[in-house]
Amino acid sequence: MNTFEILKASRQVRVGGEEISIRELSWMELKTLTEKLAGEAQRILGAMKGKEDASEGAVLLLNGEMFLSIIRDSEELSETLVLQTTGKDEAWLAALSCGEFMGVLDQALDLNLSIVSNSVKKIGGRLREIFAGKAAEPTSATSAK
Repeated sequence: MNTFEILKASRQVRVGGEEISIRELSWMELKTLTEKLAGEAQRILGAMKGKEDASEGAVLLLNGEMFLSIIRDSEELSETLVLQTTGKDEAWLAALSCGEFMGVLDQALDLNLSIVSNSVKKIGGRLREIFAGKAAEPTSATSAK
């Protein structure tokens, strides 16, 4: 029997002279965030006029109220991600410059999306091996740094 250690990923960044830790989201935090993001995407796709599949040739028609709502919801999602991954509070968030906020957001997205992307690729590879009739050997878990 093989034992694997799964490490919770984090990275250190310097913000306004302070070193802070950006951590991996918990599964439930990620799930909640992606559900909200999917809802926003659905609202935007619902505003598409044109082809049935809302792809090539479709036009996005937004009224002012919907446009403002999308911006507010995007800000909320971004702030939620930054607060959850840093463990900081709203007072800390309010003191950040625009550049500092965007830098922390970028690092939080990079860390968490790379974890999801790499995991999906590994799982997909295992499934391809299984369906191709090969025995999938477990590989050691690694942590994103």
